[in-house]
Amino acid sequence: MALCESNRPDGGFSISAALAGNEALSGQVQTLTFDALLNLMCVGGWPSNIALDAKLGASGARSYLRNLLEQDFRNYASGLNGNTATAVITEVARNVGSTIPVEAMAKNISRNRGPTKAETVQSYIDQFVRLNIIEIVPSWNASLRSRYSVAKSPKRYMTDPSLAIAALKATPSKLKSDLRTTGFMFENLVIRDLLSIMEASDGQVFHYRDESQLEVDAVIEDFDGNWGAIEVKLGFGAVDNAAKQLLNFAKKIDTDQVGHPKFLAVVTQTEYNYQRPDGVYVLSANALQP
Repeated sequence: MALCESNRPDGGFSISAALAGNEALSGQVQTLTFDALLNLMCVGGWPSNIALDAKLGASGARSYLRNLLEQDFRNYASGLNGNTATAVITEVARNVGSTIPVEAMAKNISRNRGPTKAETVQSYIDQFVRLNIIEIVPSWNASLRSRYSVAKSPKRYMTDPSLAIAALKATPSKLKSDLRTTGFMFENLVIRDLLSIMEASDGQVFHYRDESQLEVDAVIEDFDGNWGAIEVKLGFGAVDNAAKQLLNFAKKIDTDQVGHPKFLAVVTQTEYNYQRPDGVYVLSANALQP
């Protein structure tokens, strides 16, 4: 379940309205404290776990992942090794939201458990995708005004941030002391919600990266080709730079080919939701609505 389904806030930011060019921001939602956000990431979007605290929720996610790796995975794909599956899912969780090549993942795994081929890692990732444990977010095929070409590598996320946290054996206290990892888990949470929202309306979620190293976490596109771009930043202090990045990105796109963005937004842990003078929205994660 996405946050808009589990928390059911009044008001928020309607993605469908924004993509249609209509007023999208309605009212204020009760934004999340940092501790509440950690709790939601650890518990995850599982309907049966919503009422649990972070400790019990994290324990449930670990148990689910352990059963999947030790029993269900081998039953689903005979001949595949549970230990290799654990190593691969841990490596994906460690690099969640990145475009790390499979060859590099294989090298990292080989250091810890002996020689592992890239083809083997890819075959396990493919199985996890079929089991709806890993989500693949493709690169946006944009037409650019600039001379830079667009990277084609996909990003990998876990279907739910609680699974990434479980794979890393993280806890709320560990996440508090490792804000870099927490930022990636937060990004996974937002991407989970965007995938859920866009899938329901026949839309898609992409990421963007070009040779100049300009990156955008999410480009969402509806059935009619209307699109918007979103940066995900856990710290409110990063909003200014993220907004500038989005505006630079919008200038690079050949709008004669794909049209102008319907909106640009930074999703972060903010005290309230608003639109900046430059037009970029600043939103809390639980403000995202269909």
